[in-house]
Amino acid sequence: MQSEDDIRWLHFVRSRELEAALVHFPVDRGARVLEIGSGTGYLLGLIREQYPDSVGLEVDSSAYEFNDPCITIYDGKTIPFQGSTYDVVFSSHVLEHVAEIEAFGNEVARVLKPGGVAVHIIPSPTWRVLTSLMHYFAVAKIAVSLFRPAGRGSVTTQARRRTNAELVKFLMYAPRHGEIGNVLTEIYYFSRCRWIRVFAASPLQKVAQRGIGFIYWGRDLFQFGLPMAVRVALASLIGGSSNLYVLRKDSAKQPND
Repeated sequence: MQSEDDIRWLHFVRSRELEAALVHFPVDRGARVLEIGSGTGYLLGLIREQYPDSVGLEVDSSAYEFNDPCITIYDGKTIPFQGSTYDVVFSSHVLEHVAEIEAFGNEVARVLKPGGVAVHIIPSPTWRVLTSLMHYFAVAKIAVSLFRPAGRGSVTTQARRRTNAELVKFLMYAPRHGEIGNVLTEIYYFSRCRWIRVFAASPLQKVAQRGIGFIYWGRDLFQFGLPMAVRVALASLIGGSSNLYVLRKDSAKQPND
C-alpha cells in the first residue's frame, strides 16, 4: 500500500488541482455535481463542502477502497442517471483510462443539463516524461512497499496486483499509465493537441483550457521536500504536470434521456 506520506502528498496535489477546477463550477451552491472516478472519495468530500448535492461514480474493478454512500458503482460505460441531471460533470485523471472515449463523451453530454459544464483534469506530457525519468529512483521504495500489509482505506499499488513476470518488467522500465499506447506514445496521447482533437468530436463545446502550473510525477520521492515555489518555477519552463479542460453543453440543445 502507499504510505501515509504518499497519500497525504497525493491529496495535496489533487486538492491543488481541484482549486483550479472549481473556478469553472457554477456560483450557485445548489448546483448538482457528478464526479466520475471518485476513488476513495477524497475530492468528492471537498466538492460536497461547497456543493452538497454532489455524487460520485467508481468502477467495480477500482483499486481504491471506500465506504461512501454518495459513490455509486457502475460499469465504466453507461452513466446510471437520467439525462440532463447535472450542472457539472467533473473528472480528475480519468479520461486517459477510458478506451471508448467518444462513447464516454456522449454519456457525459447526455447527463449534463443544457448550459452545464464538463471539467476534466488530465496528466500532461511533462508528467509522462518526468515519471519515466524518475521511475528507477522509485523502484527501491516500491519494492519495499510490496511487503507491507494493505490496510483498509489505503490505496493499493498497481505493482502489488501484478504477476511475477509483470513485476519484473515494472522494475525494469516505467509502465504506461493510460488505457492506450506506451511510455513514448503517451507523450502525444497526453498532449493538448491530441485532447483538442478528441474534444472537437464531442457534442460539447470546448470553452477553456489551461495548464495547472506546478510539476510533480508518479511515485514522487521528493513530495513536500521540494518547495512548491520550485515546482511552480519549473512548470513555467517545462510546463505543468496536468492540464484542465472545460466543455459546455449548448443551452439550446434538448436533453437525450
